[in-house]
Amino acid sequence: APGSLLDAASELLQGNEPGEALGLLETLAQEEPGNLGVQGRMELVRVRLLAEFRRRLCDGIAVPQLRIGPDEMLKFNLPADAGFVLSSIDGTTSVNDLVQVSGLDPFEVMRTCCRLLDAGIIEVHP
Repeated sequence: APGSLLDAASELLQGNEPGEALGLLETLAQEEPGNLGVQGRMELVRVRLLAEFRRRLCDGIAVPQLRIGPDEMLKFNLPADAGFVLSSIDGTTSVNDLVQVSGLDPFEVMRTCCRLLDAGIIEVHP
């Protein structure tokens, strides 16, 4: 039920798990595209997460570098946008520049970089 997903997302937010909450809200937004309450909550969570991503990525000036080789990357089942961001990482381009060249939503580029960081696929240097 949509209400229970919304309740679960609220609980995750209260438990300081905005990333998981956003996942539920995104699912809910697909089920109910016209629900402005869901859209509003999603935007609030995105703002909160973006601040965290910016902090982790040195406000976008961090330069991501690959930590693993191409063979090891095949072990990860990366979504297309993650593969695209990963293919743009050359060890000299900052996160802000990746946002510019990718043409993707800045939030998604930063979220992808943080996920790659968490997975140990990249590291960042200010």
